Amino acid sequence: MSFSLNTPFTITLMVLFLFLSPLIAAQEKACAVDLPVGLIDNKGTLLEGLTPQDLTIHQNKQSLVIESVKYDSAPRRVLLLLDTSARLPVDARKAEVALARYILSRARAADSFALLTARGPLRQVRFEEGKESILRALQELSADPKEAVKGENILDTMVQGIAWFGPPRPGDAILIMADHLEELNEPTQFIGRTVSGTGPLQGVVTDRGPSFEKQSKIKFSAVTRMLAEHQVRVFGLQLGALKAAPLGGKVDPNDENLFGISQATGGFAVFDPVDSFGSYVLTEGRLQTLQDMVWRLYATIAQFYVVRVESKSAHTPWKLELAKDLRSNTRALYPLQFDPCAAETGR
Repeated sequence: MSFSLNTPFTITLMVLFLFLSPLIAAQEKACAVDLPVGLIDNKGTLLEGLTPQDLTIHQNKQSLVIESVKYDSAPRRVLLLLDTSARLPVDARKAEVALARYILSRARAADSFALLTARGPLRQVRFEEGKESILRALQELSADPKEAVKGENILDTMVQGIAWFGPPRPGDAILIMADHLEELNEPTQFIGRTVSGTGPLQGVVTDRGPSFEKQSKIKFSAVTRMLAEHQVRVFGLQLGALKAAPLGGKVDPNDENLFGISQATGGFAVFDPVDSFGSYVLTEGRLQTLQDMVWRLYATIAQFYVVRVESKSAHTPWKLELAKDLRSNTRALYPLQFDPCAAETGR
């Protein structure tokens, strides 16, 4: 029995093989991943004592071998992003400035900070300019200036801030204090979850109705991809009231709001809203409560566990499960997407 080869077809197969081989090899390359994992209780307080026996990590329905679990308290870079819009009551804007000062006054000396503002009076202070420059900008904002030049919306401002970090370093984080992340201005644009609780909650509709503010040029999904690629976690304090809350209070990482983007990147957000009339009064007691809340956010930025695993799948979502005895009162914070083959600068 004899076979005849179709020469053009054979050449085509050879060319495809030569072209695809590097891609297949790249996909099969196993990369060491240092996954940042924060461990907090139901009040947001940082917990210690995590061991490899306390967790299981899945990717592509496969359990990954945990090579090590180490506590990391190295110096951090933190971008403070403040919403300076007149939409926020005066006392809410005062709270943002007071809380930023509070963090700077108590933060570790080795940590670096930057400042960006959104929606209102524009202030930009890069990491290399130092804390004193941030404090001067905060002093200017405390006077509640009325200025023609306004900052961009939150998502566009986040993109600018991500670029400021440059090459990734472990623990890079953005701390957002804002009325909300991004609002959809038309009621028909708002898409809630189904009765079963599935699907994303898109946008945040506040109790005061739509503001018809200028929309960000970039989309939510693009920002989440950039955060994953640059290994930046997001933490937040939301001051605007939610009209449509997730069913059962459950946050989904696909929710296109401050809570969703925080959870998706390995951070978390807290909530101290205006009332249904848009009023916000900053009392001494309220300020102390807020200080406790943002300090928990900062503590989780500053210290976390580095869980090392081997992975072959870039941008494939992770699933981390805690041991049964920890699930009732403990929450693990970790980025759901984390490029294992990203540049290793900063390790």
